[in-house]
Amino acid sequence: MPTETNINTMSLDTMTTNTFGSITISDAADTVTLVEFPMQKGQSSLQFVADDYDDSVIVNPAKNNTLVLSDSLAVSDTDSTMVEETSAFAEFDEHVLRINYMKIGDIENGWVFWTLLPCLILYCIMKLVFHKKTRQIFSLITNYNLGEKEFSKSWDKSQLTTVVFQFLFAVNAGLFVLFAVKTYMHGTTTTLQDILLFAIFTVCVLLLYLLKKLTFYTLASIFDRIKYARECVFTVYLFNHALGVCLFPIVLLLAYVNPTVMQPKTLLIIGYVVVGIIYLLRLYREFQISAKNSISFIYIFLYFCALEILPLFVIAKIVSGIISSDINII
Repeated sequence: MPTETNINTMSLDTMTTNTFGSITISDAADTVTLVEFPMQKGQSSLQFVADDYDDSVIVNPAKNNTLVLSDSLAVSDTDSTMVEETSAFAEFDEHVLRINYMKIGDIENGWVFWTLLPCLILYCIMKLVFHKKTRQIFSLITNYNLGEKEFSKSWDKSQLTTVVFQFLFAVNAGLFVLFAVKTYMHGTTTTLQDILLFAIFTVCVLLLYLLKKLTFYTLASIFDRIKYARECVFTVYLFNHALGVCLFPIVLLLAYVNPTVMQPKTLLIIGYVVVGIIYLLRLYREFQISAKNSISFIYIFLYFCALEILPLFVIAKIVSGIISSDINII
């Protein structure tokens, strides 16, 4: 236990000997920071540190290197040769929950959100109103007999749904083509250029299928095959409806997924596979319809070349030209 040593006035030389032995004053300048008293008995020593007491330790230059200690000092007896002054620091890790959020307008492709949101709302409304037609959309494209029954039953009643779903397909197709162009393009585009490209691609898709519909009806009126033309047009729009539904999540991922999670090229490859499968199914369905209506194989071959394969080559040529060119659109 620390003991209290009362010293009223005691004068010590810088190096002297008393009952405690040799007294060393360390760093004796104007303020003494350490006074050490080696003990003669035992292995302990006494240490006085300036921070351990409130009173002052003064060196009096008038008395020739005399140390004057006044008032009281706290003396502690320890079992070590030297008491070291230590400081304890409480170390802890501060865990902060940080929620990162960004406004839609502050992120890249923010305009895509406001494009897809009305489309999603419109699709939900159509699904609620025409739930029977939208519920079995994939059954209709894989089962020919079911698709034929749906055509005979709802051709006159499905004009509104056909127009709406064709518009939704054109929007998703336009966005998909836009992201494909941006992925393979060497330069960068601004937001305004992206919106303009998207509008061009969407309008081109709508005009392409409108031109195909007019061609169908023109040929059907010449060869008196109106029912055949209507069924072909119904089939084309039916498969476009299914393709638009499949492209929606792919377009959403292309717009907002982190490239470190999934590369855009991987998503594009998935999109190409989906488009290819649905396109081949549609060609097979059109071949079934043509064979059922006793259309000559020569005419079927000419139809595929003129209205299916040739437009694909034209579209591929236009898109590849946009990708390879660094011309500013705006």
